[in-house]
Amino acid sequence: MLPTACGGPPKVEARRDRTCGCCGGWVEHLRAEGFEVDDKVVDAVGPHRQALGTPSDLISCHAGKVGRYALEGHVPAAAIRRLLKEKPEGVAGLSVPEMPVGVPGMEMPGSPPSTYDVVAFGRNGAGGRGCASAAWKSCERALHRPRLQHAASRRVATPRLAGRAGHGL
Repeated sequence: MLPTACGGPPKVEARRDRTCGCCGGWVEHLRAEGFEVDDKVVDAVGPHRQALGTPSDLISCHAGKVGRYALEGHVPAAAIRRLLKEKPEGVAGLSVPEMPVGVPGMEMPGSPPSTYDVVAFGRNGAGGRGCASAAWKSCERALHRPRLQHAASRRVATPRLAGRAGHGL
């Protein structure tokens, strides 16, 4: 991975509840993918979500921030990289709503990964599940299908953007 603006790997600030066990798996996924993660266990995640402007219909189990973008739930490293590379106008963050099986941190041995959405949202939650940028319109409720492969030969779900032929995350 190339250094972010010559400042090293992208840094994710993660905020998670002390009672949640799956969030640590997401943090480890990001670290394995080359992200630096400031992992904070907090008493309440809600105030962090509010400060980030995360829409209430996109809430999952933990919140985060990378650069100027909010992250909610088990957003895969590939989607974060795409966000940081493309910097789509009007997009304030990404969410994987709820907790689908197979997303980073929610892998369950013996259970096939789910199909899940990575949803872009606008500033101050504008548009809820809608995407604020025409350039990212395809990600608005983008269907992701898991592919299996990992550099460490672990079985993990890696999303691929479906819809536009030949266009992946």
